[in-house]
Amino acid sequence: MTAGNTKEKVFVIFVVVTAPKNSWRRRVVRETYGSPSAWPQHARGSYKRIFLLGSTSNATIQRFINKEAEKYGDIVQESFVDVYENLTLKTTMALKWVTNFCRHAQLMMKIDDDSMISQTRLLSILDKSAPTNWTAGEVMVQSPVFRNPDAKFFLSEDFYPLPTYPPYLNGPGYILSTDLVEASYQTALTTPIFPWEDVFVGFCLAKLNVKMDNTTYHRFLWIPSFDSVDERRKYLVVVRRMRSYVVVTNLDYRFMRIMWAVGKLKRPGTK
Repeated sequence: MTAGNTKEKVFVIFVVVTAPKNSWRRRVVRETYGSPSAWPQHARGSYKRIFLLGSTSNATIQRFINKEAEKYGDIVQESFVDVYENLTLKTTMALKWVTNFCRHAQLMMKIDDDSMISQTRLLSILDKSAPTNWTAGEVMVQSPVFRNPDAKFFLSEDFYPLPTYPPYLNGPGYILSTDLVEASYQTALTTPIFPWEDVFVGFCLAKLNVKMDNTTYHRFLWIPSFDSVDERRKYLVVVRRMRSYVVVTNLDYRFMRIMWAVGKLKRPGTK
């Protein structure tokens, strides 16, 4: 990838966690926040993107991935099976890749492929960011451990005896300065794998004594639920509420485009 090979001045590297089959989502990202030309020039450097994938046994999907990689040069794929249970491996892969190939970037934004950003709100945060020892995201504090065996995020007391998790950045979208990325990766190598990837990074940051502010970015992330909402209602809800958040997740790729249109700079290249 260009960002990793030329050592150009990079401000933000967007690390997008994606599934092999989600080519449409990757297309939307490339045409929105993942496009360097969508961003104003910044004294601290440029904006870059990569997509992180595990392996797939579907030969047709893999051929499409290979074509994407050849055309765009933004695919990073490792050999573990790309399933939900391996998200912690994929997040560790993100820390490793940035440490090894894009450590010269100042900030890494880890973001899921069903998430979209408000460009104007993100820029207001980035402009105030520090180049080192800096985090931004929705900080989860004293989050309870689910003990109901029917719960999606159930953990037994034998596996994890404490009633709450350490503070952590909610996984669909957050930012770390790359000194913390590197330190977290080195810490991850000696930290037992934990099922929930964002909690796992929280363990690493806790070992590093990183203090995360849970008040500054209280409207960083919104996770809407559209299970019982019709298409028109979805549109109205998203448009009305998204302006209040930096990242909105759990979005159909069509609503990703809507959010970008609502939250992007009106005239790219100007403040």
